[in-house]
Amino acid sequence: TEVIAADLKGRGAPAKIAEHINRKGIELFGLINNAGFGFGGRFWEVPREEYLAMIQVMVSALVELTHLFLPDMIRRNSGFIVNVSSTACFQPLPYSSIYAASKSFVTSFTEALWLETKGTGVRVLNLCPGVTKTDFGIHAGLHDFHKDPFAQTPEAVVETAMKALRRNQPTA
Repeated sequence: TEVIAADLKGRGAPAKIAEHINRKGIELFGLINNAGFGFGGRFWEVPREEYLAMIQVMVSALVELTHLFLPDMIRRNSGFIVNVSSTACFQPLPYSSIYAASKSFVTSFTEALWLETKGTGVRVLNLCPGVTKTDFGIHAGLHDFHKDPFAQTPEAVVETAMKALRRNQPTA
């Protein structure tokens, strides 16, 4: 395991991550784009910089990381990309408009990428978890997701993704 600390709010962070991986000679087999954050509020009352940072992390960095690592996976005819979206992608969410819109982007982008990569040996998965027992809701100013009776554990969400990747295993 190689830990790389990077603030994806900063433009150029994905390229620095790729540089680090290439410099170390690491062959990346899988990419899980799971960086994100949320907050609540009426659109016009939240500082514009907060929204732009959210779009940078959840849209721009995801696209850049995917673009940086996908070509090598295709050349090797193996690998996987998991883009973590949310059930928020399926409807507009008042007070979380940019969050829901960015997750809609992730879902649409990933589904298109899935079609484009068919036959390349690279598996592409769009993961849309619902309420998950993390501190996300607290940090987003929404509610304590730990107490939601329908919330899944992070482990259950990961297991769902891993089962889907195993089902989608290319055959030789």
